[in-house]
Amino acid sequence: MAAISKPPASFPITPHKLSICVLVQVYAPPSQISIPFPFSSVSHHNRLGVFLLSLTKACNGIFEPTLDELIAQSKEIAGLLNHWLSDHLTRRLSSLASPDDLFNFFADLRGILGGSDANVMDDDQIMLDPNSIIGMFIRRCLLAFNQMSFEVHYLRYLNSLYHDDYPGALENLHRYFDYRQPNIFVDQLCFRMIKSSKFFPPLVFNFWTEGVECVSPPSGCSSFGRYEIALLCLGMMHFHLGHPKQALEVLTEAVRVSQQCSSSSNKCTGICNLLCRFFKRSGNAVLGIPYALACISFCQSFNLDLLKASATLTLAELWLTLGSNHAKKALALLHGSFPVLLGHGGLELRSRAFITEAKCYLADPSFSVSDNPEMVLEPLRQASEDLQLLEYNELAAEAFYLMAIVYNKLGQLDEREEAASSFRKHITAFENPEDMDDSVYGTL
Repeated sequence: MAAISKPPASFPITPHKLSICVLVQVYAPPSQISIPFPFSSVSHHNRLGVFLLSLTKACNGIFEPTLDELIAQSKEIAGLLNHWLSDHLTRRLSSLASPDDLFNFFADLRGILGGSDANVMDDDQIMLDPNSIIGMFIRRCLLAFNQMSFEVHYLRYLNSLYHDDYPGALENLHRYFDYRQPNIFVDQLCFRMIKSSKFFPPLVFNFWTEGVECVSPPSGCSSFGRYEIALLCLGMMHFHLGHPKQALEVLTEAVRVSQQCSSSSNKCTGICNLLCRFFKRSGNAVLGIPYALACISFCQSFNLDLLKASATLTLAELWLTLGSNHAKKALALLHGSFPVLLGHGGLELRSRAFITEAKCYLADPSFSVSDNPEMVLEPLRQASEDLQLLEYNELAAEAFYLMAIVYNKLGQLDEREEAASSFRKHITAFENPEDMDDSVYGTL
């Protein structure tokens, strides 16, 4: 494994520095006296101290060793404790899976430094001198940690979105990944942040939520997706900027990462469903259908009924985009999932189902709007009501657009103009969310 380079003239918190801090905690655990566990003698303990001195002095270099290289170096000083030390180091680093974990880690790290009352401690108590080489290293790490923000480049990404600087947003999101290491610097706040359409383009956020709205976090995971969330954001940003190839690569990587998670059945299927939606949006239903079928198969294996119904809805939408010849097939798939979609789905999922049902009827050459107008208008009314509650302007605009078409076919001109007016209001709110006034919803 090659050494990892870092920018010169800086002191960023890196996995290697965290590894040294873990070893320092082994060397000088808080509130320990005499020879700390697991050392058998003073000389054995001192060998680790000399090793730490060499590591801290080398931290100002451009290249840092990988974890495997560090463990190999520690074999020379660990002796019989090599297995315990390498296992402890690996487990401790792996446990740093969230910002809270890192905050607790650095809080504990402060406890090994001697303070103003260092002169009253026991003679044989181990306490690092803050002005020693190792003590200075710990202080620099604490200072660097206090100055860093776990919203690092992610916050800049959100800020760029807020100012419609999409190239800048994409660059900062790429940098988020450049500086991120697995299980380190994980931002648990990102899901709550991106839920705000103020920071996330409505098109992208609504598309993203369509893929995961019925996915529950697996047990043991403190937030959905964690690393996958950032991958999804990157993929959606590529999609928003018209980079379908890059978007597909990133979303496929999200699937791969989810498959590596031990409790990933919900997440993996949720991302597969998102890929189906991606292909539908990009106009490539032929490629999307295999993902939808794979998602349905996954759901059947894990008894994920709601997610299966959601994937079936997506499959129906994909078939419908292939032409009117597939309208009956799409409608049959949709109606087969209606009991779950309408009985257990959220408002957005229900609205999508209603709109797709209306579109199936309208696309079917054998269906007569004049003979059965309510079969189309009733689901569209229900969808428009639910979507206005959600303030989901894009999909609400589609519902009113279809209603205007139906009323036009029926010759009901007043109703057509009313639906057309609602369409214009919602499409304006969707395209210019910052100018949207709350009164829009009160007048609809």
